[in-house]
Amino acid sequence: MQKLLFAFSIVLFTTGAGTLASPTSSALGDRLDRAEARISSDVHHKRLSSEQVDLFRADVVAIRSASASDARRAGRLLDVLDRQLARNDLELAMPEDNNDILVHVGDTIVVAMHDERNWSVRSSDSFVLAPKIGVMYLKGVQGSFSAKRPGAAELTLASRAARLPGSAQPVTRFVRFRVIVIAAASQHEGGRVL
Repeated sequence: MQKLLFAFSIVLFTTGAGTLASPTSSALGDRLDRAEARISSDVHHKRLSSEQVDLFRADVVAIRSASASDARRAGRLLDVLDRQLARNDLELAMPEDNNDILVHVGDTIVVAMHDERNWSVRSSDSFVLAPKIGVMYLKGVQGSFSAKRPGAAELTLASRAARLPGSAQPVTRFVRFRVIVIAAASQHEGGRVL
């Protein structure tokens, strides 16, 4: 029902009066392409029901349409879609910053910022959320972690950017995810963003 309301709100939004597209519309298009690929991957791994697939794909089409009139608002709607997808595929990115995610022992969490920054990532408790060592990741993916035992751990990412003009210090960006690990369920339905 919640996803249906989200799709409905996007359809209502896309019927409004149009304005000039934002210069960030190409970046938004790239994010929408990644969302479509993410949905396809979730379908391939059987993480989504057919109803969820239909709704998520309708959301992508509606957000694409909305981006022509208001790229900023379309970006916020895409953030909501990203958080909904994270509930199923346990892939954490910028839209999940400062959010909690609930997973089961044995789940794998992937951190994928999909940007040009050089991020370092660490777990506050490697007994609860252990990094996968010796894995080569695609560009834009910072790492993956295994949920080892019940508890809570924070994943912290830090990115040091170049110095801004007139600034003596480089700018550091932090992103945090709190992961709550519970005992494995007999029938797994994926993680839940709280």
